[in-house]
Amino acid sequence: MKKLVITLIIICSFSLKAQESKITGNWQLTKVEVNNEIETDVKVVFIFSEKGVLKAARDTESRTIDAGSWKYNKKEKTIVMKSDLDKDFNGDAVVIKINDKELVYKKEGAIWTFSKLAKLNSPAKI
Repeated sequence: MKKLVITLIIICSFSLKAQESKITGNWQLTKVEVNNEIETDVKVVFIFSEKGVLKAARDTESRTIDAGSWKYNKKEKTIVMKSDLDKDFNGDAVVIKINDKELVYKKEGAIWTFSKLAKLNSPAKI
């Protein structure tokens, strides 16, 4: 019985770490739903870096800016974002769905849907 409990704890810890690693990366915001109204003409990219830095870009070809910090709260299944830049980069977001292609979370009554990007294009040199 003791071995079973230890095995389950190990499996759960790997599962939670895998959840955090799925969040890490570049995410194109595709849709925001608030009060049954859906906005699809949104152009912003969130970058959840491995070191906990939250970055943003207007689109896949724009320069990135440091928007704040982030971490995954395993117990609450939330992405905790901290930023003085904008309210969109600040607060707790409850993860509804996460896989290799899509991230969906609920934050302040809105449901945010993102598509995973392989990478960002380098902005043109001026």
